[in-house]
Amino acid sequence: MGMNQTPASERVHVSFFGKRNAGKSSIINAVTGQDLAIVSSVMGTTTDPVYKTMELLPLGPVMVIDTPGIDDEGELGALRVHKSYQVLNKTDIAILVIDSTAGKGEEELELIHRFHKKGIPYLIVYNKIDLLSTEKIKDLAMSVRAGEVLVSASDGMNIQELKDHEQELIESRELAEQAELKQSFLNNMSHEIRTPLNAIVGFSRIIAESTNEEERLGYYEIVESNNERLLQLINEILDLSKIESGIVEFTITPVRLHPLCKEIHDAHIFRCPEGVELIYEPSDENIVIDGDKNRIFQVISNLIGNAFKFTTTGHISYG
Repeated sequence: MGMNQTPASERVHVSFFGKRNAGKSSIINAVTGQDLAIVSSVMGTTTDPVYKTMELLPLGPVMVIDTPGIDDEGELGALRVHKSYQVLNKTDIAILVIDSTAGKGEEELELIHRFHKKGIPYLIVYNKIDLLSTEKIKDLAMSVRAGEVLVSASDGMNIQELKDHEQELIESRELAEQAELKQSFLNNMSHEIRTPLNAIVGFSRIIAESTNEEERLGYYEIVESNNERLLQLINEILDLSKIESGIVEFTITPVRLHPLCKEIHDAHIFRCPEGVELIYEPSDENIVIDGDKNRIFQVISNLIGNAFKFTTTGHISYG
């Protein structure tokens, strides 16, 4: 799929915020190299959020969002400000444009607070530095912090630096998402491993104590099936390429539900909370579906595990 065909939901949403006439539209046009936004000296030109999909190198496919001024006034102005705040729910990267001749005010501080609250990475862009004296530019440059850039949309000053910072934010966001995916995967696998381990340990003890050959054979089969499941889970953990690529493989085969549900019961019986009974209600032994046996096992196991967490007395039944 080419970048032009990238769905909007898969694009990085870069939203531009700021007061009226801070120069949001001018910054958008300077960053994109196109006349995407209407530039006017009249305050409040942007009355509704404007969405534009495009390919912005080196960022790739993005959704650029221009928002109404966060200092709009009156009843209608309050509605426009509210619409700007709503854009935060769709924002991956936020750009807060500040008129360097006016400085940072209460509206900008409130927006920065909302960025932090929602965990949105952001840049602060001081625009119109071409209107400042050399001395004031030096003073402002001395006070800027990490994540703040001095630019002039009118003459293109430091626009490339702004684009470089945007790229860094996107890369940091992607790394954070990958780390979260890995941690989620490992946390889930840690939970999954406990189920076959408990069954192996529990039934091994019963085998050691049982003198009935037929009974011992049945327990051996339970232990063996859980050995296989444990081995498969360990292989998934070791195969870190699946985490990196986000690909989970499925092996589709005919699955008999009755013996599968019985296996699930045998694997969880030793994890039952005290005072709680796990009941498997047998179904038609001839029911066969096409699916991934191990994935089905994991899904039902998770449902039973959640039931264990919230059940203190009585029984949990499935089938």
